[in-house]
Amino acid sequence: MQSGTCLIPIDKNGNREIFSFRGANATLKPEDIDETYIKQAKLLHITSPPLEVAKFAAELARENKVLLSYDPGGKVIRRGLKFIEPVLYNTDIFLPSESELDLLFPQIKEPKTTALHLIETYGIQIVAAKLGAQGCLIVTQDDSVHVKGFKVKVVDTTGAGDSFAAAFTVGVHKQWDLLRCAQFANAAGAIKVRRVGARTALPTLKEIETFLARTKNSY
Repeated sequence: MQSGTCLIPIDKNGNREIFSFRGANATLKPEDIDETYIKQAKLLHITSPPLEVAKFAAELARENKVLLSYDPGGKVIRRGLKFIEPVLYNTDIFLPSESELDLLFPQIKEPKTTALHLIETYGIQIVAAKLGAQGCLIVTQDDSVHVKGFKVKVVDTTGAGDSFAAAFTVGVHKQWDLLRCAQFANAAGAIKVRRVGARTALPTLKEIETFLARTKNSY
């Protein structure tokens, strides 16, 4: 089976379209997952594997008291709320973009209201909504905060959301307060969009810390 392949053209403003062939990724089954890795983890992050795999991993994480973060992405979310509900019921941290929240609940116009609905319906602890250049909105049952983004020259937005999610979950794992998690994640996304590439352009921990130190008066 051929490996998955993505073709990602970028326009002059750094915005991208993704054309993907999932290949072997689409054939992944629950029995292919080594349960030991999940059972021994402190936090498991799921993006967009086949739904049966996401559901299996999410339920296993819940059974073993492993925190679960979920960032399914627009392609999966376009299949509708009912499609991702089996994972949402086991999710602790949900990381959608603002446009993805709109896709899930087009009748609700306020992201905070949508986030609270998700929390109340599915028992999610934290909704971290990605707002692009505007930063992010962090919502819990008891509080919400909009954390503004950083002004940078955008070269390539590919992987910005993944950078945000990775950095945010690092902060949660380190037991930082949510404001610090959000600032750290915003910085990771800002660094990523300044250069071309997805995985190859992901920032290191040192790069994020240096960026935050240089911009400490802007957040």
